[in-house]
Amino acid sequence: MQEKIRERIDSFEQWHYQFDLKGELTPAVRGEKSVRRHQQRKKHFFDPMVELFGGSLIALFGGIYYWFPKITGRLMNEALGKVQFWLMFASMNITFFPMHFV
Repeated sequence: MQEKIRERIDSFEQWHYQFDLKGELTPAVRGEKSVRRHQQRKKHFFDPMVELFGGSLIALFGGIYYWFPKITGRLMNEALGKVQFWLMFASMNITFFPMHFV
């Protein structure tokens, strides 16, 4: 029978190593191990995929904003670029943050 080891994690580096050793890419709280074992089969694949594709979408818009003036010779509106970034950043976090608690 496996013993539960409870220890206090104080720093960011310890959290980082803790989640790397567990093999989890997202620090989502999923409850006890018996429940988590069943949830990880389906959810463990989708958590990293959402973050990877979401991050690549932000990088894609950043690349368009950077390369569009070089290709066309016309500058884009910087204020609209900032508004678009912050709206997209906030909407992605609001949309996918509840996944950590489901």
